[in-house]
Amino acid sequence: TYKADLRSMACDETESKNVFLSNIAREVNSLDVEPKDESKLSPEKVENGKTSVVKNSFKLVSIDVDFAKVHQIVDAMRKVDDSLSSFIDMIRELTKRRADEEGIVADDSLMHDRFIKNTHLTLAHCSQMSQQEMLATFEIIDGKSVDIFVNSFFFNKSIAAFSISAAGTTSDGILVPRSANEFPHITIFCAKGISSRNANDLPKAVENGTAQRVILEHPLKLQGTISFWKS
Repeated sequence: TYKADLRSMACDETESKNVFLSNIAREVNSLDVEPKDESKLSPEKVENGKTSVVKNSFKLVSIDVDFAKVHQIVDAMRKVDDSLSSFIDMIRELTKRRADEEGIVADDSLMHDRFIKNTHLTLAHCSQMSQQEMLATFEIIDGKSVDIFVNSFFFNKSIAAFSISAAGTTSDGILVPRSANEFPHITIFCAKGISSRNANDLPKAVENGTAQRVILEHPLKLQGTISFWKS
């Protein structure tokens, strides 16, 4: 049953407590860590008055999560709330009408309604941290596995996202810094013309009545891998 499916993915009390460890991780991980490549310290350059991103600089650091695992939770949540069930049915129908060979549209293009293919939780963006800070903070945990927890589902007709908290440590015990985003999330769906960045506005949209939030009784666990994204 759907309740059994959700229960099997729910985290226990010990795992939940790990999220509180991450508020000190950035300071600890940055000690005595030097960047390997000084050429990657600045993500931008200015030429003829125009600013552009330096090739091979770091765009962001994320916890990447398997698309199929994310959608197992999406499907399980259809039974949690009637409005959420209707919304999930709607977006699956929208993507089916524009289907590729795999049966759904799953990419990061603004040209059509789509599920976001590269499902991830952003830990830090180059607009929030310098290249040196990103390396000093996250290089020690690059490629490490970490548990994350789905707490609620935010959605309106244009965009949908899970709200996320991450465990305080990697699977082998290294501290994981908290996401620099005010709204840590995984973007699930975007309508045509809507950027995945708009998911950051969902909490305010809930406050002003233009989006809905379904809170899970028990957080659901996923496992992800920490990675650097290059521009």
